[in-house]
Amino acid sequence: MSEPTLIPVNEADLKDLKGRMKLISEADPSQYHNEFSLKRYLRAFKTPDDAFKAILKTNKWRKEYGVAELSPEIAIIKKNLDAKKARVLKHRDLHGRPVIYIPAKYHNVNDRDINELTKFIVYCLVSMITLRKTSSHNFALNDYN
Repeated sequence: MSEPTLIPVNEADLKDLKGRMKLISEADPSQYHNEFSLKRYLRAFKTPDDAFKAILKTNKWRKEYGVAELSPEIAIIKKNLDAKKARVLKHRDLHGRPVIYIPAKYHNVNDRDINELTKFIVYCLVSMITLRKTSSHNFALNDYN
């Protein structure tokens, strides 16, 4: 099967957003976004101004939340990995996208810390995004149980 067709973005808007982001990422390389990401923000937020504000807000959240520091060595992450609450599959879906597998049988609504689980899911998403570098713009998130 082929990739789903994406809505095209206005090239002038993309150029404008790239110019703004170039200034930001030259000052702070951790704020860099590739072209796929910039197009995704333009599709979601419609204008370069709104897309730029959303990117800055996202980057601020990522820094405050400590996304770059999340790793399997952190106790919360290790605990959830060992409990097999979710994992990024090595195989891709029919469109070639990475998949996060979340088996429901390992989750108990009465026995969980939502903040820990959120941190773990953010870790899984970042791991999946790392795998997607060779793929396209999106991913699949499924629970088949």
